[in-house]
Parts: sequence; structure tokens; C-alpha cells
Amino acid sequence: MGRDRFSATVTCDIEVPVPPYCMPVVPGLSKSPSDEYVMYKMLDSGVGYVYCGRTSSQTDRAVSEAIEKLNATKAYIIDLTDCHGFEQATLAAITPYSGNCVALVGPGTAHFGERYARDLTTDIRATLVGSNTAGCASYITKYELPRGLGVVEYSEKQVRGNFEYKGISPSMKQTHEPEPLTKGTTALIQRAERKLKR
Repeated sequence: MGRDRFSATVTCDIEVPVPPYCMPVVPGLSKSPSDEYVMYKMLDSGVGYVYCGRTSSQTDRAVSEAIEKLNATKAYIIDLTDCHGFEQATLAAITPYSGNCVALVGPGTAHFGERYARDLTTDIRATLVGSNTAGCASYITKYELPRGLGVVEYSEKQVRGNFEYKGISPSMKQTHEPEPLTKGTTALIQRAERKLKR
């Protein structure tokens, strides 16, 4: 009797086109020279606004440069509502701005974007505003079965915090409302501005 080789993975040949990032609703944003997925502007309220469409090794520097260019070290928003991530982002450059940040999150905040949101709360005491994130930030680990029987791939929970399948729940819940969109803003941004202007 021979042994059958098997694998625990299932593959699919269907390709789903995914845009590199969603366009922000806030008009008049400047693009960061360090990272094309980071854009920024000063809001009418005097609060700095930084939109991050995905995370990468350049995100930290780009966000730091945006905060400095806006002179927004005392109050700034990092919008991660469309951030699906790409690579792990560090927080070394923005650590000096600790305690002055609100990060916007929602179902579009996924994978490395979720890790970035989590690190903003733990490392620089950012407040999360919005709704639960996607809950898909685990590592995929491969395990070779003995005697060449096959390979098993499984999700391994994050090193810091476990939000796989359930997402990160923000401390300030805020749902999207259509009315502010006509003014080039969102209900989440308005809630963050109120929080930072206290």
C-alpha cells in the first residue's frame, strides 16, 4: 500500500482586481515625497490630517514629515479607514508626537493597517475613532509534515495582541454618515476634530 501525499491548503485561480488604495474624500491633499500612499493637509479646524492608503517601510518617515510640514505636532489625525497595509511600518519617527493623535479605523483597515493602528495606540497613545477593523492580521505559517506527507499552512496569532477574526474595537465608536461627505469631510473626521480640540 502506498502513502498518499496531501496538503491542507486550497488554491483558487480566480483573480480579483484590487485597487492599490481608495481615494480619500478630503479634497486638496498634498502627496508625500517619501510615500505616494501618504497624503496630508491642514483642516479648517487647525487640526492636521494625514491619509494613509497603505503601510510600508516608508510610512513612518512620510507621516512624520507630514506632521512637521503641517506644524501639527499638537493635534493630528491619521486616517487608516482605507489602509489595507502592505508591509510592516515602524513608529520611530513619530514617537515624539505621543499623545496628540487620533487614528480613524473601520472595516477597510486590514492586515498591516491593523497592526499600525494597534501600534499607534500602544506606542504613542493614539485614540482610535470609528468602527471595528477587518480582523485579518495573522501570520501564515507553514509546517512540513514528517516523511514527506505534505505541508500544512495555518494562521498564527500576532505577537502583540490577538484580533484575528474579531478586529480591533476603537475606544470611540462612530459610524459613517452621508451628510458630511458633501462638505469634503466625514463624520469620523468631525468626531476626531472634536476630541483633539477639547
